[in-house]
Parts: sequence; C-alpha cells; structure tokens
Amino acid sequence: MNEFLFWVSLFGVLIFAGCHDQSNTSALPDLDSIHTLPELNAAEEKIELALLDDPSIDGGHVFGQLAAKAVSLSRLIDAERLFQKAILSNPESPDRGINLHGLSSLYRVHWKFVTLADMICCLGKTSDNVDCCPSDFPDPDSTHQLLRDRIVVDSLGEFSKQAGREYIAFCQSYALLYPDRLQSAAYLNEGAKLAASLRMPVIAVRLYQWVYTRFKTSEIAPKARFLEAFTLENDLKDLEAARTAYEGYLKDYPEDIFAKDARILLENLGKDPEEMIREFQKQE
Repeated sequence: MNEFLFWVSLFGVLIFAGCHDQSNTSALPDLDSIHTLPELNAAEEKIELALLDDPSIDGGHVFGQLAAKAVSLSRLIDAERLFQKAILSNPESPDRGINLHGLSSLYRVHWKFVTLADMICCLGKTSDNVDCCPSDFPDPDSTHQLLRDRIVVDSLGEFSKQAGREYIAFCQSYALLYPDRLQSAAYLNEGAKLAASLRMPVIAVRLYQWVYTRFKTSEIAPKARFLEAFTLENDLKDLEAARTAYEGYLKDYPEDIFAKDARILLENLGKDPEEMIREFQKQE
C-alpha cells in the first residue's frame, strides 16, 4: 500500500471511531480541543478516570481515538504508546483491528519499520480490504531473529539505532498479538534491556512494567520489577518513583535473589558515593 493510502486509512481510524456510541460521553475529552502535548496528556488522564468510573466504556475505542489524534499532532511516540494502550485495555474491543491498523500504519509510514508493519498486518488481520500481507512472510519467531540480526551492522559491533528501535517495537507488538504467551514476556524483557542500552530509559521502564503486570507468573517478572526501580533511580534520576518501585518489589518478592540488593539501594537512595563510602567506613 502506498503512503497516500496509509494516510487515508489512518485518517479513517479517527472518523470511523467517532461514529461509535459511547456511554457517559460527557466524562470523555473533546478531541477537537486538543492541540498541545499537555492537553493530550490531560485527555489521557481524563479517559483513565472515566474508565474507572464507568467500566462499560470501551477503552480500546477511546484510547484508539486519542492515539489517532496524537498522530495528527505528530506526537508519534505518544501515538505508539496510546495505540498499544488501546489494544491492552480491551483485547475484545470491536476497534482492535482498527487500532492494530493504526499502529501498523505508524510503523510503516513514519518510521519505515516495513518488516514489523507486515507482521502486524499478517497476524493482526488489520484490514479486510487491502492485501498488505506478503505471501512469503515468515512466522513471528523467525521475524524476531531476523530483526535481532539487523541490530549489529558490522564486525566491529556497531549498533544500528533504527534496527534496534524496530526490534524494540517488535517485542511490544508480539506481546500485543500474543498476550497469553510466556514468550511475550521474554521478548519484552529483551526489548527493555536493549532500550536501556540505547539510552531510552522511559521505554525500558514501560516494558519492565508490562512484564510484571501482564505476566505475573513468568520467572522474569521479579527481575523486571527490580530493574524498573533500578532504571528509575540510575537512568531517569526519579528518586521518589524509584523508592516506590523498590518498595513494591520488596513487597511482592521479599525472598527474591535481588531482594538484599534492593534493600541496600533503598537505604542509600539519593546519597552520593562519597557519603556512602564514609558511612561504610564508620561501620568497619
């Protein structure tokens, strides 16, 4: 499909979504009034509150609308996150295919993640009218290896950030398409580690949260909970959020292998290295 048709399809997401009826619409944001990032964030918070007050509201629908609005404002990273949120909030939403198509269009048109866009089209059945799935497209686990191999671009071990970003997006998309597979947790964990190494800590934290909230029985969940806190502290320098995360980790996994480390880090949260050394010397 050419770029023009993708733009038409994506615009159709917003128009089609606006035709659905929603209960308690007065509690939902007015999309026409959103022009800036703060207004977009405020609208997201308003939707979350509305969903708490009225569970009958389809989160897949309203977050999908907001994602399409984010695309129109060129807030592409926000749009990616909101499309994902739409799909996760209600996997049974009638708008699931629309949201997958919007996400696929975002990847294909704006970020040139052609392989990933093809995968979402093939596995998500994002369009009934357009054949966007190549006949020779490999299975998703083969796609995982293909995208992973593209990250290192030469014998010196240089990274391709574009390929790395597509791989991270693949890990998230796989988890959207297969929310019940434990392999999804493993891929999300890989994506989080790569995001941290590529200095994208916000994405890393989000993926770690995805692991331990959506895959609680996975053996990866405890470590993901710990690494969320560690990333908040050391990469994002958000000490209050890190404190909450460490405490949450210790509450959920008090006997985990990293629990001792978490207690030490929590006790020394915010202290500079010299202060920690002086305190250690006093204990000797």
